[in-house]
Amino acid sequence: MPAKKKILTCTIVLGFGICGAFSPVRAEEVANFDMEQIIVTADAEKSAEQSESSIVSTKIVKPGKATNVSDLLTDLVGVDIVRRAIVGDNQDTVKLRGFDGSRFMVLIDGRPVNSAGVVGGCYVDWGTFPLDNVDKIEVIRGPKSAVYGNTLGGVINIITKQGGTKPYTSLQTMWGSKNLERYQFEHSGKQGNLSYVITAGKDKRDAYLRNNYFDSENYSLKTTYSFPTKEELTVGIQSTRTKRGYIMSNRQSQDPDNPLYYEPIDPDYPVADGESIPLGGPPVCSPNSRAYADKTKTYYDISYRKPTRDGFWKLQWFKNKEDRKDYNYSAADAGKLIFDRKTGTDRSQGWALQQVKNIGSHKLTYGWEHRDIGYGDIINNYIDPALMAYAYPNELSSEKMDVEGAYLQDEYQANPKLTYLFGLRYDKYEGRSDRDPNVKMRPIDGSAFSPKFEVSYQFDPQTVGYLSVNRGYRVPTLPEFYWWSEGYMKNYPDIKLKAEDARFYEIGLKKKISDKTNYRISGYYSEIGDYIFNNFKSAGSTNQYMIYNIDKAKIWGFEADGEHKLRDNLTVFANYTYQKTKKQGDRYDTFQLSDELDYHPRNKVNVGFRYTTANNTQIAMSARYVGEQKTIYRYTKNGGVANKLVSLPDYTTVNVSASRMINKNTEVSLFIDNIFNKGYSETFGYPMEGRTYGVSCKYQF
Repeated sequence: MPAKKKILTCTIVLGFGICGAFSPVRAEEVANFDMEQIIVTADAEKSAEQSESSIVSTKIVKPGKATNVSDLLTDLVGVDIVRRAIVGDNQDTVKLRGFDGSRFMVLIDGRPVNSAGVVGGCYVDWGTFPLDNVDKIEVIRGPKSAVYGNTLGGVINIITKQGGTKPYTSLQTMWGSKNLERYQFEHSGKQGNLSYVITAGKDKRDAYLRNNYFDSENYSLKTTYSFPTKEELTVGIQSTRTKRGYIMSNRQSQDPDNPLYYEPIDPDYPVADGESIPLGGPPVCSPNSRAYADKTKTYYDISYRKPTRDGFWKLQWFKNKEDRKDYNYSAADAGKLIFDRKTGTDRSQGWALQQVKNIGSHKLTYGWEHRDIGYGDIINNYIDPALMAYAYPNELSSEKMDVEGAYLQDEYQANPKLTYLFGLRYDKYEGRSDRDPNVKMRPIDGSAFSPKFEVSYQFDPQTVGYLSVNRGYRVPTLPEFYWWSEGYMKNYPDIKLKAEDARFYEIGLKKKISDKTNYRISGYYSEIGDYIFNNFKSAGSTNQYMIYNIDKAKIWGFEADGEHKLRDNLTVFANYTYQKTKKQGDRYDTFQLSDELDYHPRNKVNVGFRYTTANNTQIAMSARYVGEQKTIYRYTKNGGVANKLVSLPDYTTVNVSASRMINKNTEVSLFIDNIFNKGYSETFGYPMEGRTYGVSCKYQF
């Protein structure tokens, strides 16, 4: 029997074989059977009590050392973290069910925040989601809901805080290894019908990798006006400015077959690969000492929500604005500026209209949404005259994409135990040239209907089993569109770039055995047709991206997640993820190095405990095991590009933290990560830090 069929068969036996039919449950609990939520709070015990009656998988976390949302996702089942550094990494660092940031949707209060991803940008910049303003995080794995389009891996919805009736203020500081400093401020309250939340923060840390220092500032303001007729108007702004040093190579050779590859240039830093400043030749864009990026990302939001007799409707408008300034200095004279450029890396905006109606046993959700995905101009403010030939010229935005969708979803409770979800989504996209007259993009467009179906059965008030069959649809990103049109594939005008078309199947069980024990198991299989793949084509000394569709990619696996309260003050948890991938029909893969996708560990395990002492000190310890990973490593060799299949060894890290309320207003915390100083890498060529530590103090009133 094939492996993927064994996984699904085992899941059925383990899940439905142990259950029978019991008493009914409230409909609103059934609706959330496949969602996992993380509640971010300082009062974990109170939040745990509030969540006990829900069938939703709920994890209570204290922000602790975490700097952004991705830090809280590390221990979740089905989530991979692929970083080059603990802080200050500007690439996409989170995968959901094996899909990178371009293939799952990240939302803030229900609106998409995925970026354009152009000119060295990333699709999801987790550094722009500071925890000061986060109330909880909802995670849905897979494209199960018709409400969310352009996603294969699922949805991560970050829900921000609302102002309460009582004023609340908190101040927090933290100090740690590598001169870590953090300062956070939060204030919320309500004046009449107007509630508000204000946050501000600053983080800074010295470099672990050569030149990769980090300095960040953020602020947010969210106001909600409640009308006497119960309508709500919410206006919000959230902005983060990040200054990070570009990682400089610390290898004497870039060829892993050369012994000098393992020798440092600067012995004060670990041996590691570097990175390039986007766009341009090596003399300009190979970072030297003091080279850095100064990026500002701002989210603007307006929403209006009106309750109706049988539900509500909601209208949202949102906009992203991101600008990045790149600076490089002379290798011979660190005080001499040789390069200064500003790029408008994201100018996306959109709107969404949604209505929810409850009609008898049916909960209908339908709506329409539109996104304009684009970016700004590339402007060189200064280039050393001697290096002008290596610089990328000024350029207006060359391409843009319009993406829109409509959906209808019916959640139908056939009886107190049986619930069906039927959905149909229509997505349409169009990519074309933008304002630069010198760049003529080959236009692309497409559309598709995506049906959704799920059935869940409530065996008893604490147990639910479910079966899900869905179609997913994911349109090309702006970088994929550009490199297909203007890169190496420009030589093949008959080869079109198509959207990814996927089929998903999942079966699972969630059970709360008692107030002390709950678990979840699931098996899934996904097959992605026309999977968009990127490769390098070496033509002499010119390296060009190849972006094209391969026939298909497959991702399948098994997940198990459980928690048990040994005593009222001691809880243990564990989860396990098995995942396997395969790609087929890559007609341009002349190297034939691997038939799997990059950075997909076969096995992952998280275990840990949370303990509260008699004097109300909260202690937490967790261990994380990640199995061997493989990737194709591309490097410079003899003036061209070479490719080599490499492996990242498996590893286990152990973290511990403790916090205590010393009075009703003041909390002190301590954390030690990687306490056994384990050497490991999440991205090939970039060693992660060993033991790190920090202490913090929070005062709230």
